[in-house]
Amino acid sequence: MIHMRLMRFNAWCQLTISCVLAMGVAACTPAWKKPVPIGEIDFEIRAQSQTKHGVTVTVAVPSRDETTQLFGTSLYNDRIQPVWVDIDNQSDLEYLLLKAGTDSAHFSPLESSFQRHSGSRETRSEMDRFFYSTEFRNPISSNAVTSGFLFTNLDEGFKVVNIDLLNNDQMLNYSFIVRIPGLVTDAQQIDLDRMYEEWVDIETEDELLQILAALPCCATNKKGDKNGDPLNLVFIGHRKDIFSALIRRD
Repeated sequence: MIHMRLMRFNAWCQLTISCVLAMGVAACTPAWKKPVPIGEIDFEIRAQSQTKHGVTVTVAVPSRDETTQLFGTSLYNDRIQPVWVDIDNQSDLEYLLLKAGTDSAHFSPLESSFQRHSGSRETRSEMDRFFYSTEFRNPISSNAVTSGFLFTNLDEGFKVVNIDLLNNDQMLNYSFIVRIPGLVTDAQQIDLDRMYEEWVDIETEDELLQILAALPCCATNKKGDKNGDPLNLVFIGHRKDIFSALIRRD
């Protein structure tokens, strides 16, 4: 009998501790603030656009502070990054946006809202409705504009945004490299276009092999008198396409 009472007491203690911890976690999330209308925040001045087959895709990524204003809470603190997508479809075809192509582990709007829940039940429900209203929704109708947010995993400094549009006949692929304000990286300190004085146009595979064979075997220190890691990997292509492919494959 005493043993059973002790078990019940221990279970009650564990339940109480769990409740206290849950209340503590909830208390760590600041109260939800009224979101600022999208037209009153200047993040779209950094937007990028591409057009293919009559379909123009525009993307923009708000910074940490801009995201907090847009959604009334700091999604970046939970490593969630909204991406604004605007698609002007002036073709005669209807498309679907493949969200997994942008981020295979993307969040739904209600998952994003749940991560930042705070306040009363009514407030949490209001958050859910607001987040749901901001989502990019398929389909992308012909001769119409569709826009909204995708909720992706956080990238800082730069973000590659891949947009895949699908219909019954074809797939359109768009790739953007978007700079995210806030983080200053080494790549931003170097002018890669002027890093090398000479450029060579390579027309045949034999020319490429000769150039590769003439490259140094290894990286060196600043003085050039000690070798480091061997050079055993070469990327060929436009920098934007290479960066996009590498980041897309993690």
